Amino acid sequence: MESIFFMPGEYNDIVWDVGTWYIVSGILLLLSSPFSLIPMIGRGGISTVSVLGTMLLGLVLELVAWLFEIVALIKTRKLERVSGEGFFSTGPLLAIIGIVLFMMVTVLTLLSYSSTSSTVSGGAGGVIYLAIGLIIFGFLGSGILALIGHILITIAFWRFGDLNKSDFIQIGSLVYLFVPIIGYLLIGFALRGMARKGREFLLNATAVDAIKTRLREEFPEGASIDLRDFARQYDIPPYLLLAMVNHWIITGELEGVLMKYTYIVKKKQSP
Repeated sequence: MESIFFMPGEYNDIVWDVGTWYIVSGILLLLSSPFSLIPMIGRGGISTVSVLGTMLLGLVLELVAWLFEIVALIKTRKLERVSGEGFFSTGPLLAIIGIVLFMMVTVLTLLSYSSTSSTVSGGAGGVIYLAIGLIIFGFLGSGILALIGHILITIAFWRFGDLNKSDFIQIGSLVYLFVPIIGYLLIGFALRGMARKGREFLLNATAVDAIKTRLREEFPEGASIDLRDFARQYDIPPYLLLAMVNHWIITGELEGVLMKYTYIVKKKQSP
């Protein structure tokens, strides 16, 4: 963790920020999802003009939802600093590329849908078939990239849930893999819940000093302390305690060593 550049409270703000964007993205994606059924409804007899107009309205809403999702994924990459998990960087990047490609193909699909009502004769037929081929290839490519990205994000959040001993986040990560819209909401609420506890703890100077004192004085030389269990005693998120302990070590307020989520006690030697 890079506590020289980030104070523990800033790590907590990152988690809160990501959680907020996940909730907003999940709501927008949920609202826009019914519009994906419009092309199929159009085959049932509704006029092409009505279908096209509704598709345009739905496309605008979907584009807004996708833009929010992209921002949420960009924010997710900051969780690598909080947890040290590299998949928080790689997974969102692949997902973003897949979403952008999917957006481009969706616009192309809409343009192709409107052009099929004008002409399909002569040389235009070849152009249409080429467009259809590019659309299929684009959807497959974007889908594969997004899937790989979602898998890596799922792994990252599963490990983040393990780090913080949060079954809620781990369940949300699995849901995210199969139903991303609901996964965004579950993970978002879980992240904000942890960050809220973190904020309350940071405002409690007495509790902060008590933890520092215990780690410095209560345990013998060489003792190994699982900071995840230690954090649960005070009902604070482990990622925040890890950041605080690391910061105290760097500033010289503690003499121990932090290895992953285990703090190994060292005592100052008498002169």
